[in-house]
Amino acid sequence: MKFTYVLVLVLVLAVVASAVNPKKAAKKAARKAAKLEAKKAKQAMKQCGDWTLSYSECDDNKMNITKTPSVSNDNCQPRIHEIECVTKKTKKNNCEITIDRSACADMSQIETSKIVITKSGCGKRKASKAPIEKPCKTGGYIGMKKNGKKNKGGTECKYSRGGSWSDCDPATNVKTREQKLKRGDPSICEPVKTVEKLCRRKRQSTGTECKYSRGGSWSDCDPVTNVKTREQKLKRGDPSICEPVKTVEKLCKRKNQRPNGCKYKRGQWSECDGTTNIKTMVKTLKRGDKNTCPPTQVLEKICKRQHKGLKTNCKYKKVGKWSDCDLTTGVRSREVTLKKGDPEICPLKKTATKSCVKKTNKKKGKGKACQYEKQPWSPCDAATNTVSRTLTLKEGDSTKCNSTKVQVKKCKNKHLRPHVCKYRRTSWEECDATSNMRVMIKTLKRGDPAQCEPTQTVERKCKGKKKTNVCKYKYEPWSECNITTNTMTRQQVLKSGPASCQQVKEYSKKCKKPCKFETGDWSECNTETNQMTRIDTLKKAAQSSCPQTRVLTKKCGNGKDKKCVYDRGEWTQCDTSDNPTRTRTQKLISGGPTCEQEKVTTKSCTKKNGEVRCFFGPWSEYDSCMNGVQKKRRQVIQGGQECERKSIKMKACS
Repeated sequence: MKFTYVLVLVLVLAVVASAVNPKKAAKKAARKAAKLEAKKAKQAMKQCGDWTLSYSECDDNKMNITKTPSVSNDNCQPRIHEIECVTKKTKKNNCEITIDRSACADMSQIETSKIVITKSGCGKRKASKAPIEKPCKTGGYIGMKKNGKKNKGGTECKYSRGGSWSDCDPATNVKTREQKLKRGDPSICEPVKTVEKLCRRKRQSTGTECKYSRGGSWSDCDPVTNVKTREQKLKRGDPSICEPVKTVEKLCKRKNQRPNGCKYKRGQWSECDGTTNIKTMVKTLKRGDKNTCPPTQVLEKICKRQHKGLKTNCKYKKVGKWSDCDLTTGVRSREVTLKKGDPEICPLKKTATKSCVKKTNKKKGKGKACQYEKQPWSPCDAATNTVSRTLTLKEGDSTKCNSTKVQVKKCKNKHLRPHVCKYRRTSWEECDATSNMRVMIKTLKRGDPAQCEPTQTVERKCKGKKKTNVCKYKYEPWSECNITTNTMTRQQVLKSGPASCQQVKEYSKKCKKPCKFETGDWSECNTETNQMTRIDTLKKAAQSSCPQTRVLTKKCGNGKDKKCVYDRGEWTQCDTSDNPTRTRTQKLISGGPTCEQEKVTTKSCTKKNGEVRCFFGPWSEYDSCMNGVQKKRRQVIQGGQECERKSIKMKACS
C-alpha cells in the first residue's frame, strides 16, 4: 500500500513538472525528432549499396572527398565532403596529434599511399612516438554504419583474433599465431595471416645461466668488516657448471664510523672546573670487541658560561667613573672589585683599562686621540658645488694632532637653499602664573641673516600648572521639595579663585515625583463618552500634603480609533468589459464608531502584461503525514497551470 502511494505521488509530481517546464518538454521533443530523422537517413544510405571514395589535390590545406554510390537513383547521388589535409588536435595534458592525408590525393598509388598519424607529448613518458601509417580508404562512407558496425572500406582487410599463441622460440624470442580473413576482398586480402609477437620474458641465457634461491636470513653484522652474509642454493642451471651453494655478502645498513665498530653508552656531565672552564663526561663500552675497544671514553667540552677575556669564572663590579685620558698612553682606567668567583683564584681588586679612541675612529683608521671643535659650514660655493668648515684642536697631543683642519664636502639640498631659516632649540622659561604660558627663544642655526630673523619666540601652555584665575565651587545637598512651587534648591559655595568670583550660587529644579501612587485598573469603556477611567491610591511613604486618591481618564483604545475587523467575504465573477474586474464585499465584525459597516474592494482580473491573474479560495488544514511530507491546498477560482502550482504547499512532517 505504501509503495502504491509513492508511485502515485511520483506520477503527480512528474505531471506538474512537465506542465511547469514547457520549454524543457519542447527541447526533448526536438531531440527525439532529430534522432528519428537521422535513423531514416541511415536506412536510406544502406539502400545505395557500396560507396567509392576519391580524393582531390590539396589546396590551401583543403581537399575534397567524393563519395560515389554503387546504386544510382534519385535518393542515391554522389556527395562531396571537404576536409583538412593536415589536422592538428590538442588533447588534455598538452597531447598533440597530427593527421596528414595529403598522400591520399595520388589515386594511382593508392595501395602504397598512407595516412600518417604523429603523436607528441602523449602517454606517461610524454615523449614523441613514432608515426603511425594507415591505408587511405577507397570504399565505405564516413559516419555510416552497416549491420550495426562501422564500414571500414571495401579494400581494408579485417582478420579474426585467431587461436592461441605458439610456444616461444628460444633462438628468436618470438611466438606466432594464425588469423583468418573476417572481412575484405578475397582477391586482395590473404585468406590466412601469420602474426608474430615478442615473448614477454625474454631470456638472455644460453642454457649456462645459474639461478639461485633468495636464501635464508642474514647473519649478524661483522663489526670489523661491517658486512653480513647469507647462503643461496641453486634453483635453476647446470649443476656441472653452477655451484650448488653460493655465499652473498652485503654491507650493514647502520655502518659504525667509529674504529673497530665500538659503541659506547653516554654518562652525565661533571661540574664545571673553575680553573680550566671545562666539564667532562665518561662513556662506558656498550657494544663491540672488548679486546680491541677501550672500556671507557672521556669527552671534554667548554662550559656554556665562559666569560670573554677571562679563563676563570671571575666576575667584577664597577667602582667609580673612568679617569681622564692619559695622553702619553692613550688609555683611561678605573678600579673594579670582585663580585662573583673563587677568592683564592680571582684577585679581590684590579684596575680595568680601555682605549681613549672611540670605536668609530678605529673603523675609519684614526688611531690618534685627537678631538676637535667644529665650526659651522660655510655657504655653498656655486663654482665647486662644495661647502667647508674649520676644525680647531680641542683635546689631544699637539705634537701628533694638527692644530686646525679644514673639511670639504659636496653641497646638499639644505646648502643650496639659503633662504630656508633653521633655528636651534633652547630651554623653556618659567611658567607665567597670570597667562599660564611659557616661552622658548630659538636662535638662528642656518640661513641667510639678511632674510632670517636672528631669534624666534615660541609659546605654549604650561603642563600640570594650576589655573589660579578659575572659580571653583563646593556643592551643597538639595533641599526638600516645596509643595507650593513643586521645586527644590541647592547652593554652590566658592572654594578657590580670584576676588572677582561670586561667593554663593543658587540653583533650582522641579521635584521628580513628590506624590507617589499605586496604579489601579482601568474601567470598561463608556460608549457615550468613548472614555475609560482609573483610580490610583497614595502610597504610605508619600508626603502628608498629597491627596489620598487621584482619578485619570483617557480615550478608549489608547487614545486611537479601535481597529476595524471585517470578515473574508467572497469575490464576484469577472465582468465582460474591456478591462475585466471583480469585487468583494466585507462586513464589519468589530471596531469603533468610525469604522464603515461594509468594505468594498475592486481588483483587476488581468495583470499589467495581459496575463490572467490568480484568485484562490481559503487554505485548508495540513493533511496527515505521508512519506515524510504534509500538504495543504486551496481552490483555484481563476487562473491556469501556473496558479495550480501555487495552490499546493508542502512541509516536512514534524
